[in-house]
Amino acid sequence: MSTETVHIEIEGVRYALRFGYAALRQLGKLWELNDLQEIFLRLGKLGDASDGTLSIPMLDTFGDMILAAIIANKENDATVLDNEIVVETIMKDHSIIQEVMQSYIAALPQPEKKKAAPVKRVPLKKVRKKS
Repeated sequence: MSTETVHIEIEGVRYALRFGYAALRQLGKLWELNDLQEIFLRLGKLGDASDGTLSIPMLDTFGDMILAAIIANKENDATVLDNEIVVETIMKDHSIIQEVMQSYIAALPQPEKKKAAPVKRVPLKKVRKKS
């Protein structure tokens, strides 16, 4: 998991983003979803924005992701923020999207790499063909 803090400046105020479970919980509240799988499915619909093409639903989702990460950090005063303000910031600098996505992914639990069990070799039996 990443320990690097990501910051975003919105209307002259610098916010530290917090990712991981706290941000996912906030997304669930924003989207009125209780199931992590549903949250991940919604995030998975973002598609590939690397070509710079962003739809309104994609911008709204990115705005919610950032807003959730701001709210998740209790040191921030997010009472003056909403999705529209966050999206306006994203529209001015699309590189924010990439940084936020990388941080969200880095904060998710990573599966442990397990050592493969040794392969047990079993001798093959010879089969005679019937003529």
